[in-house]
Amino acid sequence: MNTIDKNRMYFSALYDFAYLEKHFINSPNFRSSFSVRWEFIENEIRDAITDSVPLPDLFHHLQISHAFIEKFLKYLISNFDNDITINQLIGYKHNIQKLLKHTKKINYDLDSKLENEEYNLLETISKMDFPSLRYTQPQVFTINFRTLKNLILKIFVLLKEIRFENTKSISKEEQKSKKDGRIFGHLVKKIAPKKFNKNRFEQILTSDKISNSQRELIQKSYQNSDSDVLLVGNENDLELISAIEIAGEEVWDFGEIRFEIT
Repeated sequence: MNTIDKNRMYFSALYDFAYLEKHFINSPNFRSSFSVRWEFIENEIRDAITDSVPLPDLFHHLQISHAFIEKFLKYLISNFDNDITINQLIGYKHNIQKLLKHTKKINYDLDSKLENEEYNLLETISKMDFPSLRYTQPQVFTINFRTLKNLILKIFVLLKEIRFENTKSISKEEQKSKKDGRIFGHLVKKIAPKKFNKNRFEQILTSDKISNSQRELIQKSYQNSDSDVLLVGNENDLELISAIEIAGEEVWDFGEIRFEIT
């Protein structure tokens, strides 16, 4: 398998881990439920409908964990099985059970690198039907989320080790194609932030990186409210955006990001 296809597996796994690290591993909180409610009047009687789903955060963490483990195993196999092709690897789809069997076939001893409860959990996850998991089709499983955190962290360490040991340079032919398996996000547009908390705004105004004229521009473009400082100037003002960035604040418009998968 060529380096580009291996890179695609690796960088795809990184995207999943980036989400898991922020929202699962480093986050102590989760919602017990999520509800939507709307009221209506029928026959002059006021009524309401409420729909609820339990544990939305943990359920989503589980889905992304499954995806991360799948991509890790595919990256592992791509580096240790010299005969496998990208089509064969993609052919496994989301079947972690088959991927685990393949690691045994190439004599990669994943069992010894994990604690018993971690490997047992990995086997539980491998038996899940991933498409059914995403669309809440019937299945039953039990997940220890503390063990899942440990499992994800262990797998991330293994991912880095495999990456370090098997990273190879991109060939000249691959360089010519301008493809290396990575994903790029290009900022299409910047706008000035619509609000700051007062402490952050004070830090920006007192920054020694900006000139007096830039400080005045920032100050006149925002107005104090009860708890925040709100934008009253032009959000597209390039001089204002530049001054805020020089002061150390990243300015993004998340509505316009162009992704390029190479």
